[in-house]
Parts: sequence; C-alpha cells; structure tokens
Amino acid sequence: MVPSRDRFRYWAMVDGKRVYSETYDTPEIAREARERFVTVAGTAAASLSLEQGMQRVRDRNAVNRRSPATVRAYDERFRILAAHFGPTRMLVSIDQADCRVYLAARDVSASTVIGELRILGRIYSVCGLESPVRGMELPRKRKPESSVMHLADYLRWRDAMLNWEPRSWDTVSKHFKRDLLIPQIAFGLGLRRSEMARMMVKHLDAGRKTVRIIGKNDNRDMPVSTHLAAELVEWVGGRSRGSLLHTTPKNIEETFVRWNRRLGTKWYPHSLRHGFGTTLAENGAGIRTIMSLMGHTTPEMALRYVHSTDRVLRSAVENLLEH
Repeated sequence: MVPSRDRFRYWAMVDGKRVYSETYDTPEIAREARERFVTVAGTAAASLSLEQGMQRVRDRNAVNRRSPATVRAYDERFRILAAHFGPTRMLVSIDQADCRVYLAARDVSASTVIGELRILGRIYSVCGLESPVRGMELPRKRKPESSVMHLADYLRWRDAMLNWEPRSWDTVSKHFKRDLLIPQIAFGLGLRRSEMARMMVKHLDAGRKTVRIIGKNDNRDMPVSTHLAAELVEWVGGRSRGSLLHTTPKNIEETFVRWNRRLGTKWYPHSLRHGFGTTLAENGAGIRTIMSLMGHTTPEMALRYVHSTDRVLRSAVENLLEH
C-alpha cells in the first residue's frame, strides 16, 4: 500500500511491470480494490504455460537491458526447467510437491539448484502468481573446504604457468608478469584478494624489505622475503605512486580461474593464503605471530590455518625426550 497525499493506492505486477492504481480514501478500500484486481489478473495468468512465463521474463530482461551473460544464464536455466516440467505445462499446476521432486532429481550442487528455483520463482513473480518456491526449505549452500597450497604445490604450479603452451604472448609481457606475481604475493605474504588489490607503490619499502598492507581488520607492516622484495622492485620500476598491481579483487579471482582452466588445476587465492598460514605453523610460528602476519583479530581465526600434519606430529614425538 502506498500513501499519496492523504489518500491511498496499490500497485501490482502487470506483464512484468509495476502498475499503480487510482487513489482511494482509506487503506481498507484500496486493499479491497487490490484483491479484486489480483483475482482478475490471476484468472488471466492461470492460462499461462511455463514457456509463456519464460517469454515474459525474457521481455522484462530486454526492457531492463540485462547483460548478454545474464541473458545466457537465464536461457540455460529456462532450458533445464522446461526439460523437467515441460514447456507447455500450466504455471498454476506446478506446486511445492513438484518442486521437491525437482530437487531430488537434480544431481548438482546446492547453489546450482537454488539458482534454478529462484529463476522459477521469478517467472511466477513477473506473471503475478504466487510462487510454489516460496516457503520451501531449500538445501543449504555448503562452503567447499579450502584446499591448502604448500610450497611444492606452488613451485609446480608456477613451473606449469611458465611452460604452458600455446601462448599468444611473450613471457616478458606485462600481463603475464602480473599473473606470475599475484600468486607469488598471495603465497609469500598470505594476503587476501582485497589486500592485494589495495597494495600501493608508496607502501613498499625496499630498503627495510617491508610493505604496508591495508587490511580487512587493520593495517599492518609485513616483512617481505629478499626474493619477493626484488620481484616487487622490478615490477614497480620507476613508479613512485599509484596502485602496485593495477587490479581488482575480481580480476585477481579471474586470474586464478583462467589459469586453472588452462592447467587443469583447482587453486584459488585463499588456497595460497591457507598455505601461508599452514607453513608458518609447521615452521614453529606461534598463534600470536600467525595472527599478526595474517591480520586476524582472534586466535580462533588463526587456528583455522593450523594443521597437524604427519611430519609435525612425528617431529613432536621424536623430540619429546630430547630436552
């Protein structure tokens, strides 16, 4: 209900567009008028098939100038929904029981099937119908366990990047150098994507071998290894200001996705950050040190990166009576 100069009016979805009514003296009268309108509109929408509902969504997307990628994503989900329910099936005949059968039949991840059911719900919303998805208990998205990249894994991945064929550019190109530098920074400093994107040239102190990190929780000065410091100095060149990597968190993620596709691997920025914390712990760093270097605010956050490997467990037992 929308008040308008001491009077009231309602709105409803008509052919995928929000349409406002005339004004009424009281909200009760406006509510009754809306119920009558919805009844009439529902009678017309009751004759819509799934394919006709999909077409209304396509028309709405065209009006809203959705990107080609979004349109392709909708069309792919439309194809899957039509294959299961049937393109000629009436929208009003699909209920929650049918949606539960759909859930059981789809052998895909929770996030994928939730996205498909949301598209189904959007079809009903655009057509002005009550969605059968509303009120359903959907599967919970499970965050995949983060893989850990150890030093040997990093070296193998870097060698694979250097030896990847075919390449359409020379290995001395600026873009390829940045592709190599991003995982080196992620593994050598244990930074988040956002922290790498916020690195500034002026925050790099080549003499002290430190770099100022604009962190998620606070800012911190990170010590940099001699090799990584030399790589950063070479990358910066004669620049004295500006962004160090000239990139964004999204572009960093896309860099990993691109190279995973080329090399057939599954490494991501957090895999290297996880490996950084794990390597610190395996080398004897305490929780406080890990917290300080990784920008954590509580010990519990740092403990997520501490793994008791077989080598560490055996070393602890072997050294137990040597003191």
